[in-house]
Amino acid sequence: MDIEHVRILIASEDIDANEDLLLIFEEKNISILVVSDIEDTKYIDIKKVSDLVIIDLAHSKKSFLEAIIDICIEGDFLTPIVYIKSNNEKELAFNLLQKAPAAIITKPFNLEKITSLLEKILKNISIKKKIDVEHQYHDILMQTAIVSKANPEGIITYANDNFCKLSGYERAELIGKPHNIVRHPDMPKSSFEDMWKTIKNKQMWHGRVKNLKKNGGYYTSNVVIVPLLDDRGEITEYMAIRSDITKLEMMQEKIIKDKEREKEILARQHTLEEVSKTKDELLVVFTHELKTPLNAIINFSEYVAKKISKLEIDEKKKLSDLMLSVKKNALEMLDNIVNIIDLSKLKSGKMNIHLSLVDVKHLIEDLLIKFAPIIEHENIDIHIKLEEGCIIESDRLRFSQIISNVLSNAIKYGNKKVLITLKKEGRAVLVGIEDNGDGISDKEKIFELYEQGDNSKITRKSKGTGVGLHFVKYLCKELGMVIDVEKSTILGGARFLIKKDL
Repeated sequence: MDIEHVRILIASEDIDANEDLLLIFEEKNISILVVSDIEDTKYIDIKKVSDLVIIDLAHSKKSFLEAIIDICIEGDFLTPIVYIKSNNEKELAFNLLQKAPAAIITKPFNLEKITSLLEKILKNISIKKKIDVEHQYHDILMQTAIVSKANPEGIITYANDNFCKLSGYERAELIGKPHNIVRHPDMPKSSFEDMWKTIKNKQMWHGRVKNLKKNGGYYTSNVVIVPLLDDRGEITEYMAIRSDITKLEMMQEKIIKDKEREKEILARQHTLEEVSKTKDELLVVFTHELKTPLNAIINFSEYVAKKISKLEIDEKKKLSDLMLSVKKNALEMLDNIVNIIDLSKLKSGKMNIHLSLVDVKHLIEDLLIKFAPIIEHENIDIHIKLEEGCIIESDRLRFSQIISNVLSNAIKYGNKKVLITLKKEGRAVLVGIEDNGDGISDKEKIFELYEQGDNSKITRKSKGTGVGLHFVKYLCKELGMVIDVEKSTILGGARFLIKKDL
């Protein structure tokens, strides 16, 4: 039985009869609700929750039966009813039939006959529900889409309100006219030749069409044309369903023009080459900076994997050192990625700055806790001289990035000694970070990409590509700070000095 999602309400207090009915509907896609008293219906809308109502006329409360029937017949449509009667309810059945037409099944039940009757009723209900849904689809289509129909010769036989509104024609002006009444001269003849060839071959056609309005204007639409066939497979008419994309097309054209205008401006300002150069530089940096730490991680991971099953006590320290090295390389890789992303934001003006009062001494102390594992692993002899009360207005996160990058540079290029100083000098706060490395041969190039005191951009005496210091240069400018580098008179290497006016 082809029954889909039918809902049945049974109004009965006869338990045996209810069980017989439930047996009939067993294993079918049917929702059953049994009520025996008016109180049971107090919180439900019978017309909304049931497609069929089965009423047992032997119910002790006739007022309950009449109340159920009144609900079934009220409103614009009648909910189908089936009466269950015995020989004692003939007169009641007759009277109720005058009020509400219904099918009748008689007690005692003949299950075969009852099943046959109910299946017919339920199948009709299921068909009606499908038809109702299709009507809803049709209504939605007519309300939202632009629809027209034409006979096999292309004469318009139907136009919905949306089509009339968009084209500017009254319905009477369209019906009986050839569909080319709305053809725009910009449309090539070949497009329509292809369309007619397709739909005459009983196939659906779709495309983008520019149409002519009654007032001489135009509109563009995505169009689907479907041939409608009769039961012999012959074309009876064509249905065209459109969506208006005029505004979208105009927006696309505007975007294209804006892009072309932007390219012209960039060309005049000679910035396209600079943008491309920066992009290529960042790409080289990004790939290079990822490659070295990743290789270390992979190699160390393979070594650990081979050794872990054969681990001896005297190898534990070696394994621990290797794992610390893996962590260090991974952290360097992460820092480089963050710096490159933030550098891109800075250069494009998209970095968000959140100002607050920053205690510089506390910030440096917090960073030293973060750097503690690396300092211990590398046996760095680090000295700090930090004055109290050095408070500045800045972005704490971004300022910590500046200090972190400069400190990382000192650890990487120094020779195991680092000095950090913090003091007030006049109306400014000064942070100094110096090391005992080889120093700086070119103060200007040290803040550029790929430069770390060597003339080669890719092959360097030391590790690194200068991403961190290049980022620091731009970030200091964004935060209203000045960074400079000179030879350290205390340790002999490089001394970076970060200045923030109060």
